[in-house]
Amino acid sequence: MRLTTTTHDALDRVDRIRTATSVDDVVDLLSSALETFGFSAFLVTGLPPVQEDLGDHVLFNGWPRDWYHLYLREGFYKHDPMAAHSRQTINPFRWRDVVYPRDDLQAQRVMNRAADFGLRDGFSVPIFGARGEQACVTMAGEDLDLAGQNGPAVHLLALYAHATLRDLIRPIRRGRRQLSERERDVLQWAAEGKTNWEIGAILGISARTVHGHIQSASQKLDTLNRTAAVVKALRLGEIAL
Repeated sequence: MRLTTTTHDALDRVDRIRTATSVDDVVDLLSSALETFGFSAFLVTGLPPVQEDLGDHVLFNGWPRDWYHLYLREGFYKHDPMAAHSRQTINPFRWRDVVYPRDDLQAQRVMNRAADFGLRDGFSVPIFGARGEQACVTMAGEDLDLAGQNGPAVHLLALYAHATLRDLIRPIRRGRRQLSERERDVLQWAAEGKTNWEIGAILGISARTVHGHIQSASQKLDTLNRTAAVVKALRLGEIAL
């Protein structure tokens, strides 16, 4: 089958993700690749039992900031039908194809609130480890293009991104908790008053990717917003004015 330009570019990024040596490079490559298929947000995470806190298992948070905090605060993971399906299948799936009881008001609320943040449809890739651990790369947007070989290309992107991020992040989490170089870069420029668009232009990445790095930094620093993350990063010596 003849590959589209979009699919060919995605497969090229798969190889670059596989050989990436930093978390920032993986995130930048994955984010830019997913945008070409219509995805505006993504999450790379473990899939713990429902009684555990999902936030403790997230490898990279690329959800809209307010949605992510709402999701954790309201305990949506316990009722999320897409998360539930991810724990029950080894196959990637599109959100709109998942059948769940429409009278399940809690599940319906999760999906309705996700749509409020532009996450109207999505694609999830469940991942099962050799020791039985479960993980998932889930991504969403409003106008997805998964026709032809695009779906399998996104599947490969997700698998390699998760594997590479896992291997890169594990040593960091075993040592001192710290920001990545790219997270420090974006917070440094944010501290100087630059917008996401301006930071992206300076660093050669998209404003959406800048937003993802700020969210990830905020999560590591246990802060709720951009300003608080900048202040805490300054206090901890991660960045300086």
